Amino acid sequence: MALNASKTKPKLVKQSDSSESVYFYSDGLRLSGRFTAAVNAKRGQRSPTIICLHGYSGRKDIYMPSYVRELTQAGYNTLDFFHRGFGDSAGIRLRNNPWEQVADTMSALIYLQQRAEVDPQRIALYGTSFGGTIAIQAAAQSTDFK
Repeated sequence: MALNASKTKPKLVKQSDSSESVYFYSDGLRLSGRFTAAVNAKRGQRSPTIICLHGYSGRKDIYMPSYVRELTQAGYNTLDFFHRGFGDSAGIRLRNNPWEQVADTMSALIYLQQRAEVDPQRIALYGTSFGGTIAIQAAAQSTDFK
């Protein structure tokens, strides 16, 4: 046994069993994403939901998993998606048009408001890097974000 080694087992953090690939449309373009349900949500329960917005690199698969894990453990559903032109979403590749990305975020809001497990009165935004800019602009355009 190593010096000062702990005899207690590390705590395993449960990840949500309810993560699914989803898609929705914005300006006629198919956008791909992932919806992850809150870890302890009961069947039929409407939970608060956070839309997670990636930065300009569009590398949400690298940066978002840890945020999604923490948020779902705290009782939030999450939706992380690729804006048009990024990842698996349709559109001009890597085109950085903030107004289009705000439109995509508004389409994500409409999509979530239709899901049974989402409380439509409790949808918020979280953005990393350039996604933070998009979150601020989208929140300024709609009182539906809380």
